[in-house]
Amino acid sequence: MSTVGELELAEIKPVTKMAVRWRDLDPLGHVNHEVFLTYLEHTRDSWLDTVSGATLGPADYVVARIEVDYMAEIRLEAGHVIGRCRLREMGNTSFKTDELLTLPDGAVAARAMAVLVMWDATTKNPRGLTDQEREALAA
Repeated sequence: MSTVGELELAEIKPVTKMAVRWRDLDPLGHVNHEVFLTYLEHTRDSWLDTVSGATLGPADYVVARIEVDYMAEIRLEAGHVIGRCRLREMGNTSFKTDELLTLPDGAVAARAMAVLVMWDATTKNPRGLTDQEREALAA
């Protein structure tokens, strides 16, 4: 079984497939490091949509922290990248995710950890995770 750091690749199921676009490239001919963050965001949103039954979305949380380890370049010739995401841990108002971007051949292009804080758009403050949200994230 392939490992990435302490993560077992097989434990993090694919949630989305994203096309590598010409505009994603930098002058070196590979995907710009900033675009990795967009790929990771799309992965995270797709995962949340799947686990929550579309009840949790980008308006429900803010990203408080993200750590990215760049492992391999992504070139246009790859055609697409596969985003993988899973819950790492849950707190009272926040949760952490493990995220991977893999190439079609299975090579890991990036691994990331994100801290997401539940957000009340009306009060502009953190809010607690509901029991329903906890169940969905833990599933």
